[in-house]
Amino acid sequence: MKRKIRLENKIKINIFKATFEQSLNLQDDPSIIYIKKDVERPGVKEKPILLKILAISSISILYGLCLIVKYIINNPDPNSVIPPVTKNFLPTSLFLFCLFIYLLVWLITLHRRNNSTKFVYGYINTINFLNWLSLEINLLFITISLNSL
Repeated sequence: MKRKIRLENKIKINIFKATFEQSLNLQDDPSIIYIKKDVERPGVKEKPILLKILAISSISILYGLCLIVKYIINNPDPNSVIPPVTKNFLPTSLFLFCLFIYLLVWLITLHRRNNSTKFVYGYINTINFLNWLSLEINLLFITISLNSL
């Protein structure tokens, strides 16, 4: 037991014990200079076209859910096991309201975005979209199955 304690006391880790001059040497390191040039390009702006295509297609899918509910209400299937739908809990006005809220939050976070807060605002917008998606899916299933319940 005493031997283990003595061995542990002999091992010293020199993490965060660099002098000021040694820390300045990191600025001249070629790999760090290459990484900074690769990440921080002042004249180049990101063009996240794939992200915009994904956002537009996701919002189109949400609008498609509203259209599916309208179609089910206007054209009931007489051979269906589920009784016909009489009340629409997912109107198009709800979709437009949620779209307005989502775009408003997105525009507010777009103008306040910089490199340090970009991830946080992207996370906020993703959570808003997922809440909107879960609301619409729940209302879709409530609309379809309410009469049978």
